[in-house]
Amino acid sequence: MKTAVRTTNLWKIYPQEPDPVEAVRGISIEIETGDFVAMAGPSGSGKTTMLNMIGGLTRPSRGQVWIGDQEITEMSDKDLAQLRLERIGFVFQSYNLLPVLTALENAEFTLLLSGIPKDERRKKVLELFNKIGLSGLEHRKPGKLSGGQQQRVAVARAVVANPALILADEPTANLDSKASTELLDVMEQLNQDHGTTFLFSTHDPRVMERSRRLITLVDGQVESDALLLLVTTLPSVAKGQWEVSAYVLGVGAYQGTSALGASGSTTLARTRLMPVLTSGGLTLDIAYEHVLSQTPSSTGFSITAPGGSAARTGDWLGLDWDLHSGSNTKWRHRLDRISLGFSGGPLEVTIGRQAVSWATTLILTPADPFAPFNPSDPFLEYRGGIDALRVRVFTGPFSEIEAVVRPTETAFGTTVTALGRVQTSKGGWAFGTWAGILHDQPAGALFTTGALEATAIRAELAIREHRNAEMTMRGAIGLDRFFTPRGKDLYFAVELQYDGFGAQNTSKLLETINSKPFIQGDMQTIGQWTVASQLSYQIHPLVGVSGLTLVNARDRSMLVSPGLSWSATSSLTVTAAAFRG
Repeated sequence: MKTAVRTTNLWKIYPQEPDPVEAVRGISIEIETGDFVAMAGPSGSGKTTMLNMIGGLTRPSRGQVWIGDQEITEMSDKDLAQLRLERIGFVFQSYNLLPVLTALENAEFTLLLSGIPKDERRKKVLELFNKIGLSGLEHRKPGKLSGGQQQRVAVARAVVANPALILADEPTANLDSKASTELLDVMEQLNQDHGTTFLFSTHDPRVMERSRRLITLVDGQVESDALLLLVTTLPSVAKGQWEVSAYVLGVGAYQGTSALGASGSTTLARTRLMPVLTSGGLTLDIAYEHVLSQTPSSTGFSITAPGGSAARTGDWLGLDWDLHSGSNTKWRHRLDRISLGFSGGPLEVTIGRQAVSWATTLILTPADPFAPFNPSDPFLEYRGGIDALRVRVFTGPFSEIEAVVRPTETAFGTTVTALGRVQTSKGGWAFGTWAGILHDQPAGALFTTGALEATAIRAELAIREHRNAEMTMRGAIGLDRFFTPRGKDLYFAVELQYDGFGAQNTSKLLETINSKPFIQGDMQTIGQWTVASQLSYQIHPLVGVSGLTLVNARDRSMLVSPGLSWSATSSLTVTAAAFRG
């Protein structure tokens, strides 16, 4: 077996008064190619210093470091930088993603530095994102990703150039139990599929359990070095950690008189506070919001009440309260999410009001059996919660089995949904199916996503029961791709939807709006055939413009929405948009 890393009598001494600090004292280790090794020990034991010297980020005081057949301690800074670019990938505890770049741009950064052509870079990253569960998140910036998703982007950045060695410094330190398990699944699969050598520094018992070799450091020296032949369960003490985010939305609109409702202005103000508590394998997810809305009449169709007064939220738990309810205005507050999740090993269980999405396409999602994006939230930031029991089993890094049971209160009474879903991936393509009972009726779907060159392809097709027990199809297919004209990022997506629940022509619009699927909240558009397109362009590292168009392919009616976004800070984004239709 070839040697990936070798250190000989390695020392690192930091000059300090009155006594120098010996961070690493005479360590000699050898790691074979393709190994999966954890370096553990208390804080100050020298783990991070060792990783930095092995990666060429810190020069040793004495001793030698070999990466493969290259001795690196006497290399110039320029040669070390080239070595890191070509042969070593880094995963840091704090992610170290650039906040002004998208997930895809962060992941392809090392390829950009290596001079890889644009199309080849995008193809490599999209294929990798499909493998590690980041498909559909390519154009999101780090501030719009969870901690687990950000760390997956960091892993993608580290491995996309196929380095021989990955150095991971406390990669799970800022992640909850579920995200840590998923991240380790991804790393382990990459290790098995590509033979990439992984060396971790860690306090995390989960990382130690998954490693094939454990090196323990104490006071800058190797205390023990053992192959792990038996899987042991180590005690873990996890402190609860709060993460709080917020969202403010304001919408104003005017509609003319039509069969759908009276003319007048419509306004919506929405404020949302979202705390998440993680402790060990438990996660408490809460979203509390206030919504103030004004519509032209108490019974009309509007942006804030798309189903009219007959529409019901679908909530089964009573977590929605009115502060004021008048003929034209309503002020309410509610818990849009409150769920308790448990994750341990390959199993994840969540109960309560939670966001669940089985969408494959990005804009129009007719085969998603759960609540689509609320039409009163035009920026599509937060999906509404549903009251459900959700069980997921991760049978492999890229495969899972999932079941959801959901009672729903609708204008037609209480219904029950019980669905099962299977998903896997092969050759850069993810695919799967779901089936079961949806609102007391049989339903099923197929879906797939992948990439051809630098173009992502997504498709979903569902079969649902409609009028008089007839079966109807609902489906969508979409393409999306990144371009870099003049060095600026341009993202484009286009989708075609067929919805058997939709109106075949304008004479069927009122019938569709009064139909059961529409009132139950299953539909995003009224027409049967819809073309959607989305465009975003980075005019400045902190400023982007966007556009959304929805076109009814039957009568050519359309909705057009230009937008402008500004990354005010790494954690604050301001977005403005206009809508005309």
